[in-house]
Amino acid sequence: GAGRAEAPMPWDVPVEFLDELRVREREPALASVTEALLITRQARVDPLRFAAGLAHHAGTVATGVRVTGRKVQRSRVTTLTTTIGELHPGIVVFATGVAPRPDVDVPHHHVKGHLATTEPVAFRLSAQIGAPAGGALQLADGRLLTGGTLDEGDESPIVRPDVVQELRRGLDDLIPMVASV
Repeated sequence: GAGRAEAPMPWDVPVEFLDELRVREREPALASVTEALLITRQARVDPLRFAAGLAHHAGTVATGVRVTGRKVQRSRVTTLTTTIGELHPGIVVFATGVAPRPDVDVPHHHVKGHLATTEPVAFRLSAQIGAPAGGALQLADGRLLTGGTLDEGDESPIVRPDVVQELRRGLDDLIPMVASV
């Protein structure tokens, strides 16, 4: 991986170099990490809470509704036929896949990756951990989220066990006490 001298960072991002002793003090659960960068003032968004926040500002929100057809004029979806009737949306977002062709010709490419979580663990991480072999983000319920692979060329929706096993090995190597979870 890149050494400290080769790790480019924007000047306005507060970064602190941690030697092995400081890494151990900050994250005792980590295995043989000899140096690390602590990047502060980072944030993340819980996707479900974000969606709920957006829905709060939307005009009308309906769940459990299935789209059964659409009308397109000049490359725009003008009408959706749904299980609750016709809708005339101003904007349509295809959030569960790609826009249906040939009606909606939106340039795109498939992006596939893998994420995995453990069962809840008995300890708390103080920060998100990123490492060449993976990393970990502790969720509110105690589970560790790992992964974020980019599986270029794999357009299959199938979860690949070999990728999940590699994520698990990386997590176990980084945080050995997780191996029993």
